Amino acid sequence: MIVICHLGFDGRPSKRARCYLREACSALFLAASGHSGCDLFHERRRRRARASAPSSPSSLASAVARRPAGCAVPRGGVLKGLVCGWHYDSDAIDTPGPESCAVPEVEARFARFLSLVAVLDGLGGLAGTALLTLLAASRGRRPALAFVVLSGLLTDALALVTLRTRTLPATLAWLCVATLSQPTHAAFAATLVLVDVVDAETRTAALSALAGWGALAGVLAFPAGGALTTHVAAGRPGAVYVVAAGLWVSAAAYVWARVPETRRGPGGEQEQRRGVMERVRAMGGLLGRRSRVGWLAAHALLAGTGLGYALPAALTLLTARDGYAPADTGRVLGVLGGVQALVLAVGVPWLSGRLGGSEVALALGSYAVECAAWLGFAAARGRAGQMGAIVVAGLGAGHGPTVRSIVAASVAPAQQGEALGVFESAWSLGLLLAPLVMGTILARTIGTRPGTVFYVQAAVVAVAGAVLLVGTRTRRRAQVELQEDSADE
Repeated sequence: MIVICHLGFDGRPSKRARCYLREACSALFLAASGHSGCDLFHERRRRRARASAPSSPSSLASAVARRPAGCAVPRGGVLKGLVCGWHYDSDAIDTPGPESCAVPEVEARFARFLSLVAVLDGLGGLAGTALLTLLAASRGRRPALAFVVLSGLLTDALALVTLRTRTLPATLAWLCVATLSQPTHAAFAATLVLVDVVDAETRTAALSALAGWGALAGVLAFPAGGALTTHVAAGRPGAVYVVAAGLWVSAAAYVWARVPETRRGPGGEQEQRRGVMERVRAMGGLLGRRSRVGWLAAHALLAGTGLGYALPAALTLLTARDGYAPADTGRVLGVLGGVQALVLAVGVPWLSGRLGGSEVALALGSYAVECAAWLGFAAARGRAGQMGAIVVAGLGAGHGPTVRSIVAASVAPAQQGEALGVFESAWSLGLLLAPLVMGTILARTIGTRPGTVFYVQAAVVAVAGAVLLVGTRTRRRAQVELQEDSADE
C-alpha cells in the first residue's frame, strides 16, 4: 500500500519500513480485492461455459476494468441472489433456492445485470482516476490515498445495507461507490506518493516493488478469502464484508498515523486556488503534438486494449475448450500471480539496476515475453504446456511499473501527478475497450480458430511498442531543438 515505507521516508532502505510495507500493502489490496471482478469468472466456471458462452464479451468487462487480485468477498454470489429474489418477488426477504435461481429467465436477467455492472466498473475506472488526479493536485497525495481507503470502507458498509434491504437503489449505490475503491485506484494513489519520495535512479525499482507486493497480497487473498467464505462465514456473506471493512479500517489508521504528506500541489496555496476546469486544461496541455506524455498516453491506450483481455480470454478457453474445473483455474491464477509477484518484487528491481536506466528496453522486452507466452498458450494443448505458458506470461509483468517510471521522468516533478493521471486514464480506457474488441474477436473465432485473439493482441501490442519508441525519440528531438534555439539566441 504505502511503498514509501519500503524505502523509508528519507529514501533509504529500512527493514522496519519493509515490514510496514508488507502489512499495509497486504491489508489494502486484500480489502480492495474484495470488490474485484473475479466473481464473474467463478460464475462462468460454475455453469461450465459452452463454446457459445463468450458471445457476450461485455460480461467480462468488470474483470478487465478491475485487475483481479483475489476474490475475498463473494460479490458474484450476492448479486445473483439479489437478482433472483427480484425476479420472483421484489419484496422478498429470503432468496429462493439454487434450483430456482438456475432457470434460464434468471440467468438472462443476471447476465443483463452483469453488463450494467461492467459499464459501471469501466466508467468508474476512468472517473476515479481523474478524481484522484485532481484531488492529489489540489489537496495533496495523502488525502487522495485516504479517499480510496474511505471509499472502500463505505463500499463494505453499503454492501451490508444491501444485504439487509435487498433493494435496487441500495445495490446501485453499493456498486457505484465500489468503483472508487478499485485495486487500480489504490495502486495509483500509492504511486503518486511514491514518485515524490524516491530518486529518479530508484523510481523504477520502487514502483515495481509496489506492484510486486500488491500482486503477492492478491495471491494470498485467494486462499484466505476462499477459506473465510467456505468455512468461517458459510451462508453468511455479511460476515465477510465485516472482515473486509475491518481491513479498510486498519488501512485508514495506517494512512493517518504513518503516511506523510509529500506534496500539496506544485504551486502551494496559489495552486490550491485553481479551479477544476483550469486543472483539466492543464492536464490536456500535456497531450500536445511534441509531448512525450501524449505519445505515452497513446501507448497506454493501445497496450491496455491489447493485453487487457489476455487473462479473461485464456480463462474462457480453459473452461470452454479444455474443461477446466474451478480448482484448476484457481491454480492457474495462483501460479500467474505468484510469478508476477516474484518478477515485480525481485526481478525488475534487479534488472533495473544492471541495465543502467534502460527502461524502454526493459518495457519492450517485457511486452515481447508476455505476448510470446500467450501465443504459446494458444498453441498448447496439454496442461503442462499451458501451465508453462502461464509461467512465462508472468515473467513479462515488468512493463507496467517500467512505463509508469518513464511517464514520471517525462515531465518536471511538479507535473508528475497530472502526467501519471493522464496515463492511467488512457490505460483505463484501453481496459474498457479490450472486452469489446478482443472479446468480440474471441466470440467469433473460438469455434474455429481460438488462438486468433492472441495473434491480434500481439499485433496491437507491437504497435504500442512502436508508439513507445517514437514517443521517447520525439522527446529527445524536442530537447535538441530547444537547445539549438537557446544557442542561437
